[in-house]
Amino acid sequence: MVVGCLTYNKGIIDQVMSAGWKMTFVRQHMDPYWSNDVPAGVWNVPESDIQYFKFDRFKKYLDEVFVPMAEYAISKGLYVVMRPPGVCPEKIAIGDAYQQYLIKVWEYVAQHPKLKNNGAVLFELANEPIGIYNNNGLRAGDKEMTAYFQAIVDVMRKYCNNILLIYQQKRFFFSLMEDKCGLWRDRDRLVCQCS
Repeated sequence: MVVGCLTYNKGIIDQVMSAGWKMTFVRQHMDPYWSNDVPAGVWNVPESDIQYFKFDRFKKYLDEVFVPMAEYAISKGLYVVMRPPGVCPEKIAIGDAYQQYLIKVWEYVAQHPKLKNNGAVLFELANEPIGIYNNNGLRAGDKEMTAYFQAIVDVMRKYCNNILLIYQQKRFFFSLMEDKCGLWRDRDRLVCQCS
């Protein structure tokens, strides 16, 4: 499976490049196929369902699939935007299981010797977080969304200085640099509207 996956995806990059497309980056989904251990007879598991995530599988296939694929893309002159397995659940809240999952995944990835501080590798912290809720179950806003991801950024900044991306409701937040305390400050963020 691994060899077939790498051969196929490298071939796609080669075809795009040889066709003359002016591609500068690839968005690499660390697909839950490689990190989930879904029992036989269980079908249609939503990508936001993390109950079958197995950390040891994730670590194995990070080394065998995702890092080699990122290295190949970089060798072709591309930037790589890596995103975590799956997608955000419809509802997230500070301290929830999904936040803990993201912290675990990114803390490990941020320490990987071939990824950390690699200027060609960017990390997309979550795929399209759309609904942040407070402890009372009410819809929350930017303050809570910032706090939710700040916890992940703080853990990652202990290990790496890669650019971190968060896409949320037509806005990109980029952490371009950190101060000496590893905190995200307003002056260190670029916020731009996307159409």
